[in-house]
Amino acid sequence: MFQTLNKGGLKMPNRKTGFGIFAPLLALLLAVLFITSFAWAEDPPQSLEINVKTSKGRVLSGLKVYAFTESGSYTGTYETTDAGGIATFDPSTFAAGNYKFRVDYLGSQFWSDVAVLPEVSTIDVIIEEETAEVTVTTGTGLAQGVRVYLFSGSGSYLGLYENTDANGKVSFELPVGREFKFRADIMSSRYWSDPATILPGGTNSIAIDAGGGDLQVTVDNGAGVPMEGINTYLFTSSGAYLGQSR
Repeated sequence: MFQTLNKGGLKMPNRKTGFGIFAPLLALLLAVLFITSFAWAEDPPQSLEINVKTSKGRVLSGLKVYAFTESGSYTGTYETTDAGGIATFDPSTFAAGNYKFRVDYLGSQFWSDVAVLPEVSTIDVIIEEETAEVTVTTGTGLAQGVRVYLFSGSGSYLGLYENTDANGKVSFELPVGREFKFRADIMSSRYWSDPATILPGGTNSIAIDAGGGDLQVTVDNGAGVPMEGINTYLFTSSGAYLGQSR
């Protein structure tokens, strides 16, 4: 210990020792480690939610969502969207890294942006859509109550159909940039639209023209005398009743 002599006797020098210099730095380091330990102790996200909806705000339920690495390798994990359009994954399934998610909808694939896990707990997949309005006509005018089915451009049935209204029209909300075609079933015959690519910016109008016209049947007694009040039924040439009678 260094000592100095003065009139009052012995005392310590007024310059700081080495410990006195480093004590504040040590305290600061311990504080940083203490705060960081709390951050490390925080629980990781309990779930990873993929929200699937359209540009018009429709949630899409019952769709499979597949998990891929950023490079495109399938992880072997998928979930299905619930009634709110959310597919919930277990974050512990994924090692830390970059991932992307694929949604299969109406015969097409839609991808999320790349996300860093486990930092991200919610990912949105927004599918841009627009209205396709199909009008069905026959030789006698607009066809009411006709069932119209939705197909991919390559001809795969996509599991959706609607019945034409009083104006012979049905509407579907479909992904933009994808090709579809439509089939109307009238009296056991099938009539197709041309393939149509859905464009943004307004309703896409699509026509199905079944052609045809009026069929007049005359019933007589064989001697040329008309017979009034006789129920007459319409069948295919193979004998299938077509639900029409007069």
